[in-house]
Parts: sequence; structure tokens; C-alpha cells
Amino acid sequence: MSQNELDEAMELLHFAFRRVIEEPDSVLAEHGFGRLHHRVLYVIGKNPGLTKGELLELLGVTKQAAHAPLRDLVEGELVRVEADDTDRRVKRLQLSASGRRFERRLSRYEHRVFEAAFAEAGPRAVEGWRRVMDALGQGRRLEIESLRPAAEE
Repeated sequence: MSQNELDEAMELLHFAFRRVIEEPDSVLAEHGFGRLHHRVLYVIGKNPGLTKGELLELLGVTKQAAHAPLRDLVEGELVRVEADDTDRRVKRLQLSASGRRFERRLSRYEHRVFEAAFAEAGPRAVEGWRRVMDALGQGRRLEIESLRPAAEE
């Protein structure tokens, strides 16, 4: 690829990302929250019962970076912290009913933006886009199974 094509790809990614997060960022700001609050809600929603350590690893953030957003969400009763059934020292994270509703509200807009873009681009373009995004993200996913070693047979 040429330098111009690479620059264009970076610009397209920048403006696409801004478009996807525009509405959720506005809703988050109304509640005094930021983008990390949404990421925390989204990851916990996809992985009910994960630990704080697993959350930090999936998000790729430090304990210090996640502390305030997680505290805000717990105090706002959007996230519940519960002791593990077998080891009371282990704390598991769950979305409350209001947390699930709030996360769905934030993600619903993003889903609509993606749905419209995918419909316009067509299935072949969507598959190519997914392959590019997967390569950029090095195959990582925001699901706890990605952290756990594969079961041996």
C-alpha cells in the first residue's frame, strides 16, 4: 500500500470511530460518565460474573484507571459486586437490571450505525472489514474465554 492509502485508512478509522461513539458519549456525559464507563458496562454485560482482575485484563487498563469508573457504576447501582460462591475473597461483577438497560441504550445506537454501514457496503465488504479489524486487534475479543487456556482433550 502507498503512504497516501495508509493515511486515508487511518483517517477513515478516525472519523468512523467518532461517528460510532458520538451519541453514546453524549448520553454518558449527561450522567457524568465517560467512554471507559461504557466499556466497563459492555464487557461485564458480555461476561457476567467476571472478576475485577479479568475485567482489567480484557480492557487492557490499570487498576487505577478502572477504579473510578467502576466505583461510579457500583454507586449508581448499575454494577453489582458479589462474593464468589466458592471463595468469598473473589469478587464477581454483574450488571444490575438498570445497568443492562443503560448498556443496551448506549450500544443500540452503535448497532444502528454499524447495521446501516454494513447494509450499504454489502456482505463481501463486511467480511473484508472484519478480517482487517481482526488483524488490527490481533484476534483479541472482549470475552472472558479469550483469557482462559483452551481445555486439554
